[in-house]
Amino acid sequence: MNRIILLFAVIFGMSFTAMAQKTAYVNTQELLGQMPEANEAQKNFEAYYLELQGQFEAMQSEFSTKIKEYEEKGPSWSEIVLETKANELRDIERRINEFQGGIEAKIEKKQEEIFAPLLKKIQKAIEDVGKEEGYDYIYDAAGLLYAKDAFNASNKVKVKLGIK
Repeated sequence: MNRIILLFAVIFGMSFTAMAQKTAYVNTQELLGQMPEANEAQKNFEAYYLELQGQFEAMQSEFSTKIKEYEEKGPSWSEIVLETKANELRDIERRINEFQGGIEAKIEKKQEEIFAPLLKKIQKAIEDVGKEEGYDYIYDAAGLLYAKDAFNASNKVKVKLGIK
């Protein structure tokens, strides 16, 4: 009988402790979008993207020009010149395919490089608010299916980040 009472006391104590935990959530994507530095970071990212796009278009243009030349002048070239030009076309095509295949990884890497300092700043502000306000947990709103607005700590984090 004492064991049963002890078991109920432990279970009741655990559920009471769980209820006493202080939690909040923030929307990190919203915070990131409102940071003044985010506009500059986005511009840098877009410039990099346009640079890659320009490189890709230049490669495609070179390939198109060489194919056109091959088709127009090919009949008058010797076998050695035809073979050399065909190898050149295959090489350009290979470089285009390699570039195209690695472009996503380059874009992701650059995006991470540009936005990592901002995300670290947000993380630090969240940690500071968590410590100052005594939160046990702060969740990202992106993973929540439902939460009361009263638990939203985004405004406190905005203050830490200097966002109005």
